[in-house]
Amino acid sequence: GYTVSIEEYEPTLTASVKYTCGACGESGEKEIQYKRKKVKIFDEEDKKEKTADALRFQCDFCGADINITKKMK
Repeated sequence: GYTVSIEEYEPTLTASVKYTCGACGESGEKEIQYKRKKVKIFDEEDKKEKTADALRFQCDFCGADINITKKMK
């Protein structure tokens, strides 16, 4: 019978990520705080920029930003 709001629970989570960088092609693993940020992405279907919630982290090798976005409609 105990519930916790999403605002309290989400900051305690961590995300384990296996990635391949699109800029340098290197692969790696990382553990980051599960904190979504608003980022602008280009929607190929509508041909315009949209704002989406995403987990953002940097590549360990080249420092490029990598976004993991929420599923778009």
